[in-house]
Amino acid sequence: MTTDKIDESGAGAIMRRPSQDSTSPEGREKDAGAVPVYPGERIDDLQRAGLRIIQDPARFCFGMDAVLLSAYVQMKKARRGLDLGTGNGIIPILLSDRTDCASLTGLEIQAASADLAERSAALNGLGERIHIVRGDIREADRIFAAASFDFITCNPPYRQAGSGRISGTPAGGPRRQTPTDQKAAGESGTGNLHPQEPADRAIHGDGALPADAKRAEAPIRTGDAADAEGAEGPIRTGDAADAERAEALIRTGDIMDAEDRTRGLDPRAIARHEILCTFEDVARAASVLLRPGGHFYLVHRPLRLAEIIAGLCAHGLEPKRMRLVYPYVDKAPNMVLLDCVRGGAPELRVEPPLIVYEKNGAYTPELLRIYYGN
Repeated sequence: MTTDKIDESGAGAIMRRPSQDSTSPEGREKDAGAVPVYPGERIDDLQRAGLRIIQDPARFCFGMDAVLLSAYVQMKKARRGLDLGTGNGIIPILLSDRTDCASLTGLEIQAASADLAERSAALNGLGERIHIVRGDIREADRIFAAASFDFITCNPPYRQAGSGRISGTPAGGPRRQTPTDQKAAGESGTGNLHPQEPADRAIHGDGALPADAKRAEAPIRTGDAADAEGAEGPIRTGDAADAERAEALIRTGDIMDAEDRTRGLDPRAIARHEILCTFEDVARAASVLLRPGGHFYLVHRPLRLAEIIAGLCAHGLEPKRMRLVYPYVDKAPNMVLLDCVRGGAPELRVEPPLIVYEKNGAYTPELLRIYYGN
C-alpha cells in the first residue's frame, strides 16, 4: 500500500488509498488484497451490502448502539456527513450503504482507532468516500469549516468522568494480548457477529460475554476483550483538506497533539467515560459544524436525558425526534436515540419504542431488519 506521510506523529498523515470502483466486487477484492491486517486483529462481516470491518478485540469493538444510530439517520441525499469520535469507523461504513451521502468523514482522537477506521474504509473500496481525520472533538471547530456538514452523528462516552469503574490501568499502559488470550476470545479470523447478551451490556461495547447456543444465529456481535496494545504502524488518516488542516494546526503548535492527550489511557476508558471530552464539548462542536437546518443524530443513556436535552437546546440543537430502546418490553429503556435540528422550532415527536428481545430471548423482527435490511 502506498502511503504519503506528512507527519507520522500528527493528525494529518495522509494515506493514498486504492481508487477502484467501490461498487464492483473486483474493486473490493483489489482493495482487500492491499490492506494490511495486523496480528490480533480480525475482519468481521457486517452482513450488509458486503461490508466488512477490521477490529482489534483488545481495544474497543463497536456495540449495538452504533448500529441503531446509523439506522436512525434520515439524510439519504445529504452531501456531507461527519461522525464525531468515530472509533474504528463503524458508523461511516454503515452509512455508506444506508445513505447516498457523497462524503463521510470520521473524527477520531486515538491513533490506533483512526488507523483501523482508515484501513476498513480501504478494505471496502470506500477510500474516495470515507475520510478519517485524526483530531480532538474539542478542536473540531478549528479542523473543519463552520456550517460545513449536512448532518453529524455521535455515539459519545456515556459516563461522566469519575462515575463508575474506569477500564484498564491509565498509568501502566495496555497489556499485549497473548495467543492464548486470542484463542479464548474466539479470534479465528473472519466471522459473523451478533449482539451481546444481555442487552444492557450490548450497548457501547460494554462487557464481553460469550454467546450461548440460542444466540448462535444472531446478526452481529459486539464487545471487547482483555487489554492489549493497539495496531502498530504509521498513523493513517483521511486524504482530504480537513486532515491537512488538522496536521498543520498541530505542527505549528496551534492545538495540542492528540497523542499527548491519549498517551497511557485505556482505549475503552476513553470510549466509555468523559475523560477527553464532555457532552458539552460534543454539543458545541455539532452546533458550530452543522449548516442551519442540518441534523445532529445522537445515541445516549436515558438516565442523562434531562441534562442532554438541556445541553442540546442551549447550543441551538432542537430535538425533533426521540426513540427509546428497551432490552425487553417489560424492562426499563437503556438507550435513547435523538434527531436534532440546528435552529429548529421547538417540537419533539416521541416515536414508538424499539424492543430488542422477544420474551423468549429471540431478537425482534424490527431489530433483525435494522441489522440485515429487508
